[in-house]
Amino acid sequence: MANNIQNIFNESLQDTNLSDKQKTVLKASLDLFSTKGFDSTSTKDIANSAGVAEGTVYQQFKNKRGILDAILNPFIDSVLPKIVLDFTDAVKGNQFDNVHDFLTYVIKNRMKFALTNQNQVRIFAQEIFKSNKLLNQMKKQLGNLLDGPVAQQLQKFQERGEIAPIPIPRLIQFLFSTTVSFVLPAILNQQGNVTNEQIDGWTEQSVDFILHGITL
Repeated sequence: MANNIQNIFNESLQDTNLSDKQKTVLKASLDLFSTKGFDSTSTKDIANSAGVAEGTVYQQFKNKRGILDAILNPFIDSVLPKIVLDFTDAVKGNQFDNVHDFLTYVIKNRMKFALTNQNQVRIFAQEIFKSNKLLNQMKKQLGNLLDGPVAQQLQKFQERGEIAPIPIPRLIQFLFSTTVSFVLPAILNQQGNVTNEQIDGWTEQSVDFILHGITL
């Protein structure tokens, strides 16, 4: 399973028609935006990190906003689908004896991924509601879960009578909105390193909350 958004992003650039200099600028920009923040990063910082002249940055992307838009495009087209595919493959490769174990695995897995990549996630979380394209792609990728192992596992639990006959799309929405409600505030508020004990606690609270709402 891929665990590093920066690496997935760098790999995704290999499938584009961008020049080597443009790829280098985008790689450096995502790294700097992630560590210093978009507002605190200058085009001079980007040029120095990429090993190009500052004028080259302006010539290729005009301004920082142009750079950010150029980062979002491969994220939408390549990075996000890769993240979803790796996650569903991980779910498919596991056996779950009961709904509690399944929910614990899914929630903890996604929490750890988001927090491991919290600097990059923060950028995209701040931009998602500003971009209809990014928002629609997010919805599309969540929709893809409806045909994958997550939905199939939930369906199996329903057939065994372990959870209520709630529509699968609503169950998935419930599952991921609960997970996001714990990790997103920590990411946006830049709380720094979250301990494994905190993740375990958030996971347990999430599972208990969800089970209270969906079990028979």
